[in-house]
Amino acid sequence: MSEKENYNVAEDISTCKESVYLENKSVNKYPWLISILYILVLYVWIGFVISGMNYFNLNKWLFLGFNIAFFVAFMTLLTVQISRVLPEIRNGNIDYCINGFLFFKYTVLPSTLYFIFLALIIFVGGISVSLVVFFIPVMFLMAPFILMVAFILSPIMLAISFIAALPGFVLAVGTVIISRKQKEMKLGSCVLHILLQFVPVVDLIDALYISLHYWNRAKKLAIITAVSAGILIVASIILYIIS
Repeated sequence: MSEKENYNVAEDISTCKESVYLENKSVNKYPWLISILYILVLYVWIGFVISGMNYFNLNKWLFLGFNIAFFVAFMTLLTVQISRVLPEIRNGNIDYCINGFLFFKYTVLPSTLYFIFLALIIFVGGISVSLVVFFIPVMFLMAPFILMVAFILSPIMLAISFIAALPGFVLAVGTVIISRKQKEMKLGSCVLHILLQFVPVVDLIDALYISLHYWNRAKKLAIITAVSAGILIVASIILYIIS
């Protein structure tokens, strides 16, 4: 074998090693600690708001102070998450994006459903109460105020749920962008996948579909999700029949 051929072989081996190294580095690069801290702060904050005043017996100023501290911590972690995501999207780091957006789709889903439930309760309850109050002569002037509160608070709850899920949404969009570049995802499919990310539960199913169909990832998660969904459906049917 000539010296030139030896050099080419050595260069190929070096290139392969470098590719494997970069791939492994890409897989291990996702900041799990920051993401877990983000989720912990989110749910501890929600729990504190729900039960803080009663359980901890705090006065309103101390309660407000704790909420400000939670807000600062939450926004800091949110900013860090998004600032780290954008360069990875530009670099085409699909492992980073898939790991992140699947993590957030699963972990943020309960809070998303909770805030949507609150928004519905406030909206429907506000309309119902305002209609009842409207027909009470002494209180009918309060009807517009109650209705206004319902129309203001409901979008606020939805906005909070979206902000909480924002890192996962950005990662999902990044995954779609990378899939478009590297897997030739059609433009119509890109738009559809991004739109589906606005629909709770459906966004999780779509995330699993993207991971499986385009990247052959998350098979175990897909199986677990399908089994869990099946159990939930069967349990719901049984409870409906029994009741």
